[in-house]
Amino acid sequence: MMIYYLFFYGGDVILSLLVFIVYILLIIGAVKEWRWIPGRISRLQLEGAIIMFLGTIAKWVVLNQFFGLDRLQSEEWIYWFNRGELGLFFVGLILFGLGFFLSRRPRPGLKPWNAGLKRLTLISFIVVLGFVILTWFHLYARWFHFSWEYARVLFSIALYPFAIGYLKQERNPSVPPPEMTDLI
Repeated sequence: MMIYYLFFYGGDVILSLLVFIVYILLIIGAVKEWRWIPGRISRLQLEGAIIMFLGTIAKWVVLNQFFGLDRLQSEEWIYWFNRGELGLFFVGLILFGLGFFLSRRPRPGLKPWNAGLKRLTLISFIVVLGFVILTWFHLYARWFHFSWEYARVLFSIALYPFAIGYLKQERNPSVPPPEMTDLI
């Protein structure tokens, strides 16, 4: 029985870490982007990544099955909290995506992403580990409720290749940052 609880708590910790680490990688990449090209577009990426991360943490703190403030989701404010947090997450996603796609306009010094075999292997391992843990929880612990929906956990795990590529994007140090005209 002890092994069951160890796997149960360990699975929750691993999935929570997988969800949190992807947003931390996005924040670190956005800080690097903002330091290289300071401006509104880079700031949009940073603000979006921080908003997604804070919304994810808020939902985890309130709805975590082990120590959350409202584990059973029985309070009357939980309905509005869930809607507000989901809206906040989408606002962060839109801000980050808008800033990212506006910053990827063709200009000097912007190199294409390097897709190496090591990175692909690491990403595949993380994704497969996440899917195995999710499948186990879905099949054998249907009574277990994550702080987030299964779609959010799957989205976060699927965001790993982008987050690692975003963090590892190369900048040509010999070319100064381009002058960015404010689009917004």
